[in-house]
Amino acid sequence: MADPELEAIRQRRMQELMARQGVGNQQNSEQQKAQEDAKREADERRQMMLSQILSAEARERIARIALVKPEKARGVEDVILRAAQMGQITEKMEALQKECKGRISSNRLEVPNLREGKWPYHCTA
Repeated sequence: MADPELEAIRQRRMQELMARQGVGNQQNSEQQKAQEDAKREADERRQMMLSQILSAEARERIARIALVKPEKARGVEDVILRAAQMGQITEKMEALQKECKGRISSNRLEVPNLREGKWPYHCTA
């Protein structure tokens, strides 16, 4: 007599656990979707800011660098965005000069002296 009751309790408990896991998976997928949306929005804002700071030619040059070395292109973008946020870049930057492209080493980026309005190594902004 206790066996059918015990079996019924086990089945109900198993169904409850399965339902909870289903809800948990939905929450995980919702959280993952929210994270992806936030990342996409951040990338869109980043690209919008870069389009306001850089000329079309400069953006094309960074895009070509990104094809070969995405981490270096990201580093260049970071330096440009940081300088713009600090108020060191006030107008749209023209093309990144060819003389400057070799100045990005694998370990660090050489930041131009933007306070004086000059780029190092005879590069122009």
